[in-house]
Amino acid sequence: MNLKKIAQNSLEYTIAGLFTVFVVITFAQVIARYVFNAPFTWSEELARYLFVWTVMLAGGLGIQRGVHIGVDLLTEKLPARFQGAIVVINHLLMVVFLLFLSIKGFSMAMINLATPSPAMQVSLGWAYFSIPIGALVMLIFSLGKIYEVVGRKSIVGGGK
Repeated sequence: MNLKKIAQNSLEYTIAGLFTVFVVITFAQVIARYVFNAPFTWSEELARYLFVWTVMLAGGLGIQRGVHIGVDLLTEKLPARFQGAIVVINHLLMVVFLLFLSIKGFSMAMINLATPSPAMQVSLGWAYFSIPIGALVMLIFSLGKIYEVVGRKSIVGGGK
Protein backbone atom coordinates (compact mmCIF):
# COMPACT_ATOMS: atom_id res chain seq x y z
CA MET A 1 0.00 0.00 0.00
CA ASN A 2 1.45 3.36 -0.98
CA LEU A 3 1.67 6.46 1.20
CA LYS A 4 -1.16 8.23 -0.66
CA LYS A 5 -3.56 5.35 0.02
CA ILE A 6 -2.53 5.15 3.70
CA ALA A 7 -3.08 8.89 4.12
CA GLN A 8 -6.45 8.73 2.36
CA ASN A 9 -7.60 5.76 4.47
CA SER A 10 -6.47 7.51 7.66
CA LEU A 11 -8.39 10.61 6.64
CA GLU A 12 -11.51 8.57 5.85
CA TYR A 13 -11.37 6.78 9.22
CA THR A 14 -10.83 10.08 11.03
CA ILE A 15 -13.83 11.64 9.28
CA ALA A 16 -15.96 8.56 9.98
CA GLY A 17 -14.91 8.61 13.64
CA LEU A 18 -15.66 12.32 14.06
CA PHE A 19 -19.03 11.92 12.36
CA THR A 20 -19.90 8.89 14.48
CA VAL A 21 -19.15 10.78 17.69
CA PHE A 22 -21.18 13.72 16.33
CA VAL A 23 -24.21 11.48 15.71
CA VAL A 24 -23.91 9.71 19.08
CA ILE A 25 -23.58 13.00 20.99
CA THR A 26 -26.54 14.52 19.14
CA PHE A 27 -28.68 11.42 19.72
CA ALA A 28 -27.73 11.32 23.40
CA GLN A 29 -28.64 15.00 23.73
CA VAL A 30 -32.09 14.37 22.25
CA ILE A 31 -32.67 11.44 24.61
CA ALA A 32 -31.41 13.38 27.63
CA ARG A 33 -33.55 16.41 26.79
CA TYR A 34 -36.84 14.78 25.84
CA VAL A 35 -36.81 11.51 27.76
CA PHE A 36 -35.04 12.47 30.98
CA ASN A 37 -35.72 16.23 30.83
CA ALA A 38 -32.06 16.80 31.75
CA PRO A 39 -30.16 18.14 28.72
CA PHE A 40 -26.39 18.16 28.60
CA THR A 41 -25.00 21.68 28.70
CA TRP A 42 -21.99 20.86 26.55
CA SER A 43 -23.33 18.55 23.82
CA GLU A 44 -24.50 21.18 21.34
CA GLU A 45 -21.14 22.91 21.45
CA LEU A 46 -19.18 19.68 21.02
CA ALA A 47 -21.47 18.57 18.18
CA ARG A 48 -20.91 21.89 16.41
CA TYR A 49 -17.12 21.62 16.68
CA LEU A 50 -17.14 17.99 15.53
CA PHE A 51 -19.31 18.93 12.57
CA VAL A 52 -16.97 21.75 11.54
CA TRP A 53 -13.94 19.43 11.77
CA THR A 54 -15.78 16.77 9.75
CA VAL A 55 -16.74 19.22 7.01
CA MET A 56 -13.29 20.79 6.78
CA LEU A 57 -11.52 17.44 6.53
CA ALA A 58 -14.08 15.97 4.14
CA GLY A 59 -13.51 18.89 1.78
CA GLY A 60 -10.14 17.35 0.92
CA LEU A 61 -11.72 14.03 0.03
CA GLY A 62 -14.25 15.88 -2.09
CA ILE A 63 -11.42 17.48 -4.05
CA GLN A 64 -9.56 14.17 -4.36
CA ARG A 65 -12.65 12.38 -5.67
CA GLY A 66 -13.80 15.27 -7.84
CA VAL A 67 -17.27 15.41 -6.28
CA HIS A 68 -17.55 19.10 -5.40
CA ILE A 69 -20.31 20.95 -7.19
CA GLY A 70 -19.19 22.52 -10.43
CA VAL A 71 -20.56 23.69 -13.75
CA ASP A 72 -18.70 21.94 -16.52
CA LEU A 73 -21.07 22.52 -19.43
CA LEU A 74 -18.62 24.76 -21.29
CA THR A 75 -15.53 22.84 -20.25
CA GLU A 76 -16.89 19.57 -21.69
CA LYS A 77 -17.36 21.20 -25.10
CA LEU A 78 -13.68 22.17 -25.29
CA PRO A 79 -10.95 19.94 -26.77
CA ALA A 80 -9.19 17.67 -24.24
CA ARG A 81 -6.02 19.77 -24.09
CA PHE A 82 -8.03 22.85 -23.10
CA GLN A 83 -10.05 20.87 -20.57
CA GLY A 84 -6.81 19.95 -18.82
CA ALA A 85 -5.73 23.60 -18.82
CA ILE A 86 -9.05 24.64 -17.27
CA VAL A 87 -8.67 21.98 -14.55
CA VAL A 88 -5.15 23.18 -13.76
CA ILE A 89 -6.20 26.85 -13.67
CA ASN A 90 -9.15 25.96 -11.43
CA HIS A 91 -6.93 24.08 -9.00
CA LEU A 92 -4.27 26.81 -9.04
CA LEU A 93 -6.93 29.33 -8.03
CA MET A 94 -8.02 26.97 -5.27
CA VAL A 95 -4.41 26.61 -4.11
CA VAL A 96 -4.09 30.39 -3.80
CA PHE A 97 -7.34 30.61 -1.83
CA LEU A 98 -6.44 27.62 0.37
CA LEU A 99 -3.02 29.11 1.16
CA PHE A 100 -4.76 32.32 2.25
CA LEU A 101 -7.30 30.31 4.28
CA SER A 102 -4.52 28.30 5.94
CA ILE A 103 -2.55 31.37 6.94
CA LYS A 104 -5.54 33.36 8.19
CA GLY A 105 -7.09 30.28 9.83
CA PHE A 106 -3.86 29.56 11.71
CA SER A 107 -3.75 33.17 12.83
CA MET A 108 -7.35 32.98 14.09
CA ALA A 109 -6.64 29.72 15.89
CA MET A 110 -3.62 31.20 17.63
CA ILE A 111 -5.58 34.32 18.66
CA ASN A 112 -8.33 32.14 20.17
CA LEU A 113 -6.05 29.60 21.84
CA ALA A 114 -6.41 31.27 25.24
CA THR A 115 -10.16 31.83 24.93
CA PRO A 116 -12.29 29.16 26.61
CA SER A 117 -15.43 27.89 24.90
CA PRO A 118 -18.67 28.89 26.63
CA ALA A 119 -20.00 25.46 27.66
CA MET A 120 -17.05 23.06 27.73
CA GLN A 121 -14.41 25.57 28.83
CA VAL A 122 -11.82 24.16 26.39
CA SER A 123 -9.70 26.33 24.16
CA LEU A 124 -11.57 27.75 21.17
CA GLY A 125 -8.29 27.41 19.32
CA TRP A 126 -8.99 23.69 18.90
CA ALA A 127 -12.18 24.47 17.01
CA TYR A 128 -10.47 27.14 14.93
CA PHE A 129 -7.58 24.80 14.01
CA SER A 130 -10.07 22.95 11.79
CA ILE A 131 -9.78 25.81 9.30
CA PRO A 132 -6.03 25.72 8.55
CA ILE A 133 -5.78 21.93 8.85
CA GLY A 134 -8.77 21.36 6.59
CA ALA A 135 -7.45 23.93 4.13
CA LEU A 136 -4.05 22.22 4.08
CA VAL A 137 -5.68 18.84 3.41
CA MET A 138 -7.64 20.39 0.53
CA LEU A 139 -4.49 22.11 -0.72
CA ILE A 140 -2.57 18.82 -0.80
CA PHE A 141 -5.33 17.13 -2.78
CA SER A 142 -5.57 20.13 -5.14
CA LEU A 143 -1.83 19.95 -5.80
CA GLY A 144 -2.27 16.23 -6.42
CA LYS A 145 -4.95 16.95 -9.03
CA ILE A 146 -2.65 19.45 -10.75
CA TYR A 147 0.11 16.84 -10.77
CA GLU A 148 -2.25 14.23 -12.24
CA VAL A 149 -3.33 16.51 -15.09
CA VAL A 150 0.17 17.78 -15.85
CA GLY A 151 1.51 14.23 -15.56
CA ARG A 152 -0.97 13.07 -18.20
CA LYS A 153 0.32 15.86 -20.43
CA SER A 154 -3.31 16.68 -21.22
CA ILE A 155 -2.56 20.39 -21.30
CA VAL A 156 -0.37 20.08 -24.37
CA GLY A 157 -0.50 17.46 -27.07
CA GLY A 158 -4.04 16.20 -26.55
CA GLY A 159 -3.49 13.91 -23.54
CA LYS A 160 -3.87 10.16 -23.18
